[in-house]
Amino acid sequence: MKILVVGAGLAGCTTALHLRRSGHDVTVVDAITEPYRGGYMLQLDQSAQRFMQDLELGDLMEKFSVPAPDIAVLRTSARGHKTMTTLDPKGYRLVRRGDLIGAIGERTAAEVPLRLGRELAGIEQHLDHIVAHFANGDAQRYDLLLGADGVRSTVRRLTLGPDEEFVYDNGWTNVWVNVPLEALGQDRSEIYYGKGMGAYFFPYPDGDQALFLAVMPTGSRPVHTSDLIAEVRHRMNVGSRGFLIASALADADLDAVRLTRFAQVRMPRWHAGRVVLVGDAAYCVDPLSGVGTTASLLGAARLSQAVNTHGADVNAAAREYTARVAPRVRLWQHTTAGLLESVTGSRASQRLQGTSQLAHIVTDLTRVGLGRR
Repeated sequence: MKILVVGAGLAGCTTALHLRRSGHDVTVVDAITEPYRGGYMLQLDQSAQRFMQDLELGDLMEKFSVPAPDIAVLRTSARGHKTMTTLDPKGYRLVRRGDLIGAIGERTAAEVPLRLGRELAGIEQHLDHIVAHFANGDAQRYDLLLGADGVRSTVRRLTLGPDEEFVYDNGWTNVWVNVPLEALGQDRSEIYYGKGMGAYFFPYPDGDQALFLAVMPTGSRPVHTSDLIAEVRHRMNVGSRGFLIASALADADLDAVRLTRFAQVRMPRWHAGRVVLVGDAAYCVDPLSGVGTTASLLGAARLSQAVNTHGADVNAAAREYTARVAPRVRLWQHTTAGLLESVTGSRASQRLQGTSQLAHIVTDLTRVGLGRR
């Protein structure tokens, strides 16, 4: 089949590689004009590593990632940060997002036409084909169009509806800061939790910096970087360890700090006609989950398998792919949102909101089990 993949990120590139190696005529386009660079941290669990090995990308994983260090879990209160347990993420690896996705993009471009600066402007559906219209006025005919263009997906908006219908926004804000590792005096990872804020501290593979990620309920009020950094510093600045982190945050370049909303994409279906969504466009779990990479690679593998099985029957392929991936993704979504809201909510209503998310987990686990049969 002639297939267009919109989005040159992790989900788009890996889906394209699977399909091209199965004999399909695949093209990848993205509105960005330069290859993906930068970004923060990705976690590779054993499943993500297997998917990469299946795509013959294991050399990139070995080149850019390192084994994940132990993770100390600390409870935060006005009296200080108390270590509750230490986790051993045996077999997990950490990698800078830009390093891995940039390298996968280069590998993809060696096998698949990858056209940057090509912006999708419209989609015209027909019974036996689809026409993609681009911002420069060009139009191309395809058998299948795959939307892998992220949380704010253009493909999803053009075919299934506006973001507001599908993006779950619980009112939490993520604050992303790179801090010098040397000033903090250790290389273990840490997770802090308490009423009103959670935080993550992860050293980067190259050893000179660490990612500090704070998340807190801000509701719908306008937020400003300087105000949130000040609030994070205030909450962290208890005890000797907290003082070091608060001091490092005081020296942070505010222009380099990134704010994002906690966001998950929750949809009843991931396809319409000859359009199918994959990756964050269909089922973003949020970076806090630690399983975003696995979710993208899982979707890429299962979608390509379904397309190969069902051929021109796009609806059958989309249904099979959704049935195999959706139960696991929903489990991850409910677990991530539920733990975040129930543990870091500053008000009882926020913690109750988290409890209601966690209540779905038993059903989710049952569906995951059924999906394996």
